[in-house]
Amino acid sequence: MRASATAAGLVLATVAVILMVGCPARPPSAETPPASEDEFAPATPDDPDAEEPKIEPLAVAGALEGEGLRVVAKTGGDTLAADMADWEGAWSRDQQLWWFDAEAGDTLTLSFDVPSGGRYEVVAKLSEAPDYGRFTLAIDDREPSEAVDLHAETVQLAEDVPLGRMWLEPGEHRLLIAAIGPHEGGPTPFGLGLDYVLLR
Repeated sequence: MRASATAAGLVLATVAVILMVGCPARPPSAETPPASEDEFAPATPDDPDAEEPKIEPLAVAGALEGEGLRVVAKTGGDTLAADMADWEGAWSRDQQLWWFDAEAGDTLTLSFDVPSGGRYEVVAKLSEAPDYGRFTLAIDDREPSEAVDLHAETVQLAEDVPLGRMWLEPGEHRLLIAAIGPHEGGPTPFGLGLDYVLLR
């Protein structure tokens, strides 16, 4: 009787071991818990609050920006840095120096710095507009350019105005702009737009 009980106990123990080995633990759930919203996540293109990427305006390499030149003297009219971003064209840095309310005989003197001495081909990039007139430009005490008529039916960039090939010492130099008169049949007073001066 005792032997039978011992045998039955051994059988029950063996069955229990088999059941434990043959029944692996339940695998973790394969479902991924929902991601929590991150208020610091980068904005997506569909986000109505996303800021538009900032586009830097075109800048002509090496240009002496007209709006950055120092006004040394003027005998008439006034000047300001004019925003040109809304006009059709490619003004350097989307700005120009605007000289307005000028009359025949007025002059505007600007200064600029030359970092190193050398022989340069100097050109000026000007604008044209319906209320612009005729002007000459000169570097320091050199001969002025031919008169340029800056009248046009629309606001636009003009062709390069050559100011000559010259030796420039390092340091400060002057650009003298002289108002010759209005465009034939154009308004008085009149204006001029200077985008930049380029030394090349």
